[in-house]
Amino acid sequence: MKENVETLIVGGGIAGLACALGLQKKGKEFLLIEKADRFGGRIKTDRVKEFQFDHGFQVLNPGYRQAKSLLNLKDLKLNYFDAGFAIRDENKLRTIRDPFRHPEKIFTTIFNLPGTISQKYSFIKYLTKILLSTQAARQKFPDVTAKVALVEAGIDEEFLMKVIRPFLNGVFLESELQTSRIFLDEVLVSFFSGTPALPERGMEAIVEQLAAPLAPSQFRLNESARKVEPGKVTTDAGEIQAKNIVLATDVQVATQLLNLPNQKVHKVKTWYLIANQDKSEILSGQKLLLTDANPQAPLVNSVVISNVAPSYAPPNTALISASAIEQNTRLNHQELTEVSFFPLSTIHKKMANGADYEILNALPAMYFPLIPIKKEIQV
Repeated sequence: MKENVETLIVGGGIAGLACALGLQKKGKEFLLIEKADRFGGRIKTDRVKEFQFDHGFQVLNPGYRQAKSLLNLKDLKLNYFDAGFAIRDENKLRTIRDPFRHPEKIFTTIFNLPGTISQKYSFIKYLTKILLSTQAARQKFPDVTAKVALVEAGIDEEFLMKVIRPFLNGVFLESELQTSRIFLDEVLVSFFSGTPALPERGMEAIVEQLAAPLAPSQFRLNESARKVEPGKVTTDAGEIQAKNIVLATDVQVATQLLNLPNQKVHKVKTWYLIANQDKSEILSGQKLLLTDANPQAPLVNSVVISNVAPSYAPPNTALISASAIEQNTRLNHQELTEVSFFPLSTIHKKMANGADYEILNALPAMYFPLIPIKKEIQV
């Protein structure tokens, strides 16, 4: 079967859906094809009885410019995290609050941070510089690794390893801070521009909202792209000729279709654990992401999801999300309850395994030097 379209979008994740909506608003013709039987890509929520399990630990930052322009945030009924995070440092739990949104906690936060006043000032100075710079200006700063950028800013090893690294581990999905400074700066800016949140009906509610305006004639599910050539895409259903081709797939599929070198991606595994315990008993019901200052800690973060979004679990039940990267994705349930930040085995009662998800292509490696993939196909 051969057909012609003005624009062909390959991939029905949120990037493909965003592209489709943009074309639809401008009255442009397009066809979106998606290899799965559903939209959303890696964003998916399993709704089991009274529980909701997102496929991996995922959050929405409503401060993103794209989120504001594409989504009806009010209809998502967002449940917000506390602006900050907590770090387990041996037997001490350090609670760090965003001083811009919790000015009343600024002295407590400064006291809870390890290191000298000069070290804390160095980080605030670095943060202030990037927050006051435009994205275009930040792109012109010399690119180095995240670790080098922070050390050159005057941040010492203790502050770096006990505060910054634990938080960034779960963002970069790598533990050595070899990620590009460009990506580091964008992460920090986004973190301070909005408070992460979860939709009442899980992260898949974002996908459902984005897909709702599409007409059946504008998309086809269960159709895979096999080959991309100038002006045409061969799928398992035939050939589609197109003036414009948009690849909105993950990086590995895109490089295969374009015959480019493979790109490294990071994997992550998330476990959902159910505790027969009132959620208010854990961290006094706080809605904080937990990290660990110990570089050997098997988990990169953990959070009592039901503290943040009560709709994710039945009443009086604590639903905990715990995530690991690299070799620690092989932890089994018993090992997990023994090594977690709380530790789960001593604080949570009657732990049960709710679900677990290993995301193999969770995030493209953003290592230094960060060189965007570029390939133009002339039509």
